[in-house]
Amino acid sequence: MGRFKKEDGSITLEAALVFPFFIFFIIFLITMIQLARVDIALENAVSESTKQISTHLYPVYTSYDWFSQTKYGKKTHEIYDKVSDTAIKADSILTEYESLFPEPIHLYTQKRDQMIGHVNEAVYSAFKPAVVAFADESIIDPERLRVTGITAPNLRTKDRLYFGIEIEYTFTFPVPFIEKDVKIKKKAMERVWIGNP
Repeated sequence: MGRFKKEDGSITLEAALVFPFFIFFIIFLITMIQLARVDIALENAVSESTKQISTHLYPVYTSYDWFSQTKYGKKTHEIYDKVSDTAIKADSILTEYESLFPEPIHLYTQKRDQMIGHVNEAVYSAFKPAVVAFADESIIDPERLRVTGITAPNLRTKDRLYFGIEIEYTFTFPVPFIEKDVKIKKKAMERVWIGNP
């Protein structure tokens, strides 16, 4: 009887050592599948919204073109050009000689940058409903979606006739003990149809 060894607890011990790694692998696999689903849903949402906006810019262009040919439109362009040129010149002077000016100028440039950031956020948030309309809300939480960039066509000079949207989505890993957020960024560009440029 001395030839046989007792092996009653060996399977339990092996299972106790392997089981946590197996569970971790299953959770990792599920997380990667969820991440891939979110990535595909975001790609679809941003590309479809960009296509829809690009194809529906023609009425905006025809209205803009009509207004540009009126005397009010020509005067508006003239005023815009003067204001724009003056603002660009003032901005370049401030940027170049900022260190030579007293403290209030530094505060002005900081406030200007903050104001530009707020204006950009307001413009970007105006496009968020268009992206959310094409998002699968069973996969994507609209609260975690943010539009981070817009590329608009120049209807005046008819160059850069592309419209684009950049988005960012915060994905939280649903893994226990890991509170890690990942930012997923997507971008789509489409050519704008405006007839014969």
